[in-house]
Amino acid sequence: MAIASHEHPRVDKYAGHQPCQGSPPRNFDHLMKLSASAALLVVSLCVGPWCGSMLLAQRPAHYEHTRAAFDHASGLFHRAQYAAAQYELDRLIETTRDPHAPTRIEAEYLSAICAVRLFHSDAPVRLLAFMADHPEDLHVGAVRFELFRHYFTNKRWKDCLAWALQVNEEDLSAADVEEFRFKSGYAHFQEGHTEHAQSAFGKVKDGTGPYAVPAKYYTAHIDYERGRYAVALPVFKSLENDAAFGKVVPFYIAEIEFMQGHYDEVIAYTKPLLEDPEGTKRIGDINRLAGESHYRTGRYAEAVPYLEKAIARGAGVGRTERYQLGHAYYKAGEHQKALTQLTLVTTEDDSLSQLAVYHMADCYLALKEKNYARNAFKRAYELGFDAKVTEDALFNYAKLAYELSFDPYSEAIVALRDYLKKYPNTPRRDEAYGFLVDVFLKSRNYDAALEALDEIQNKDFVLKETYQRLAHDRGAELYDGRKYEEAAKAFQRALKYPMDQAVNARCHYWMGESYYGAGDYDQALAKYDDLRNSPGAYATELYEQASYSMGYAYFKQKRYDESLTALRRFAGVSGTEAKQRADALMRIGDCFYLAKDEEQAISWYDQAIKAGSTERDYAMYQKACATASSRSSRRRSPC
Repeated sequence: MAIASHEHPRVDKYAGHQPCQGSPPRNFDHLMKLSASAALLVVSLCVGPWCGSMLLAQRPAHYEHTRAAFDHASGLFHRAQYAAAQYELDRLIETTRDPHAPTRIEAEYLSAICAVRLFHSDAPVRLLAFMADHPEDLHVGAVRFELFRHYFTNKRWKDCLAWALQVNEEDLSAADVEEFRFKSGYAHFQEGHTEHAQSAFGKVKDGTGPYAVPAKYYTAHIDYERGRYAVALPVFKSLENDAAFGKVVPFYIAEIEFMQGHYDEVIAYTKPLLEDPEGTKRIGDINRLAGESHYRTGRYAEAVPYLEKAIARGAGVGRTERYQLGHAYYKAGEHQKALTQLTLVTTEDDSLSQLAVYHMADCYLALKEKNYARNAFKRAYELGFDAKVTEDALFNYAKLAYELSFDPYSEAIVALRDYLKKYPNTPRRDEAYGFLVDVFLKSRNYDAALEALDEIQNKDFVLKETYQRLAHDRGAELYDGRKYEEAAKAFQRALKYPMDQAVNARCHYWMGESYYGAGDYDQALAKYDDLRNSPGAYATELYEQASYSMGYAYFKQKRYDESLTALRRFAGVSGTEAKQRADALMRIGDCFYLAKDEEQAISWYDQAIKAGSTERDYAMYQKACATASSRSSRRRSPC
């Protein structure tokens, strides 16, 4: 189950770097230790250790002024008065002409950090400018870390990860290393890089720092999302009493127990949580888990109040949850309430809709609404996803249809057959078989429908036309199932009542195709001829299609001259399907090649290639063979 990012506690609270009065940022501890003499040491290091005493002895008065201004600004910075500090630092930068002066460099660095702390939009620009101006400065490592932090704070995860690659952990304090690893992991987590995220969190979660607990939580969350419930569960449980995560983890604990099928454990675990709804988050989802656990253990009445609360809160409410509540109402005998929920489930054509309308039918029966029940059973039957439900729905629909004089199905078939068995000479015999035909047509049982039609002695035009169409459709069904011999018989059966010339033509053609599929090429060729000679066939697309099929049948029999004639007849007709025509051109080339007429073969292979044959490689190869054969023949011929 995907979890929205807002469901997790804010990471910021563990940053440990928020500005607070009297508590400078952790990564600037070294600046806190700078006294006036320490600052002087920085200056002397920039010049060289060998001349430090000389600088102390010969320091000019304006340097004292600069140093005092810097100390004042630095003091403001360390007291977290960043706006005032930045103002003083920028003034110092403007008045210090030497761009390489240590105090100016230090001022530029601190001013850039002030911009970060004040969330100024130019903060990254200042940090990047500092690195560009002073690439060898000792602060460059800290600046890279600050850029990493800045982009993390602004949730620019890709930029954050890009700068993470620039940070050297060896330059960081132990606390900053922990922060860096956690935030790197969190940025990877937000980008969906779960392997990298889990690796980074793994380096933090077992520690004692402020990021250890959130790292532990996100590690468990990744395991949860991967379905590694046995690994995630004990970690979530270890966070139940945590101040930040204690209200978040109960849902995950309950969900994991639910996913593992521990429904009684879910019920026991969620009971105290739901008695104190302010003590945990996602209370709606927890109600849903409790309700569904009761539902799955057959405690439908107990499930109802939990599912009602879950739906009232809109907690993960979908068609499944509404079905469960509707079914629970149904089981509890609250049929009208059940209908209200189940109706909302039937918006799609799937197994859930089938179950919903099936139970709706029972509810209508209980409410003595037989007509609505009939329609619901019919709908459940038509959806046809669950075999057992489909069968029962069909039976009940037939029963109600028979009772209400609507289209009868299962029970009506039994009743009609019993009737015809007991009264074989009844004047209603044809009418009864007519009902059976309707039933079998709607259930797509073509064989049974044809048998019923055979029993009708006085068939009118409509029944004969129906018979032909049914036999043709049955033949097509068998052909699709590659039952070619049975298909041929069904198509022949369709010609028993040749009512429609177009259907007649199709039956001849598909009988030919069935014989071809069965490997009986003589019979196939005979049926293709029957098609071409049948009335009205010339007006159908199958007339020319038969030439193509005949070409292949002759080719299979190695009667290449006849194959060539049929295929050339097909290829010479305009309007045929392009792919099929290209294939015919290819086979014509094969016929000429087998007849050792290489020049004609080459010509037809070229035409097949030009026509866009899908067998281009084969055509090129055959053309090459024909060309080689032709050259060999010319070399052997007398001069």
